[in-house]
Amino acid sequence: MQPASRSGNERGECGQGLKTAKWCGLDLANRPAFGEALDADKLERLGRYEVHLDRKLERMLAMLLRLKELRQGAIEG
Repeated sequence: MQPASRSGNERGECGQGLKTAKWCGLDLANRPAFGEALDADKLERLGRYEVHLDRKLERMLAMLLRLKELRQGAIEG
């Protein structure tokens, strides 16, 4: 993939948004300068949701392991 040119682009985007900013020669740490600053409240809510999903996944995997053990015991016994 070739790096995109920045000529004629006022906002520093390469036509596909900031996802391709590294190919435009932009430092991704400068995103707040382009209006993509992180809102602390939204970030905290996202973190809480991530923890919620982690715990849910842990419970689901534990249940699957218990069901697997029960199934193996029923087949053997």
